[in-house]
Amino acid sequence: MPIRTIIIDDSPDWRDVLSRFVKFTPILQLVGAFESAFTAYPHITAGEVDLILIDIEMPDINGIKFIQSLDNPPIVVFVTSHPQFAVAGFDAAATDYLVKPFEVDRFLKCIERVRIRLEAYKALKAGHQDQEDDYFFIKVNQNTVKLRYNDVLYLKSMENYVQVQTTSGESMLTVSGLNSFEKRLPPSVFVRCHRSYLVNIRFLSTINNNTLTLKQGQEIPIGERYYDKIHRDYVHKKMIRRD
Repeated sequence: MPIRTIIIDDSPDWRDVLSRFVKFTPILQLVGAFESAFTAYPHITAGEVDLILIDIEMPDINGIKFIQSLDNPPIVVFVTSHPQFAVAGFDAAATDYLVKPFEVDRFLKCIERVRIRLEAYKALKAGHQDQEDDYFFIKVNQNTVKLRYNDVLYLKSMENYVQVQTTSGESMLTVSGLNSFEKRLPPSVFVRCHRSYLVNIRFLSTINNNTLTLKQGQEIPIGERYYDKIHRDYVHKKMIRRD
């Protein structure tokens, strides 16, 4: 996705220069060019902006003070004629500091820094999201119980119930079918190895022709219909062989 960019500069000439640079840079999308931080403010608070290119010395408000007033600013690059404010600019968490005038190659180097930082932010956010979603809920009697994936060794079908075996040794029964768990839990974590078992692959220790052994010593049968799939999807992909 393009990097949504706004320009804040009281100089019309520099708004034009920066607008041309942004439009000529394929990964950037110009959202707007503003002479005042206050006119740009609604776009920032609406979440429409990934990158702010902002001057420092402006009539309405100092650019550094404006950025510091934002609770959660986007990525910021200060664009100014005053090199003496660089330290203060970086203290305000700027990704880069462009001193006017500058050539297009310096601008592109700046945008590469922006791109790298934005990718790092996205990766960090995705990692947090994965961690936050690493759980599921079950009904146990009248209680709703939250279980993280790493707390569950395996699930076993028991007629109209599913037994959930935890790493702490606790066993829980919930009214459900094993197929419901298989459909909703990630196959990268929970593996169907038998018509009666779903196993957390993170706790797999060894595997032979008809048995999975977990790290805590539990032995889980492998059904004939699941044997080839387990070896194809989970064992062969990770197998290290002699060259």
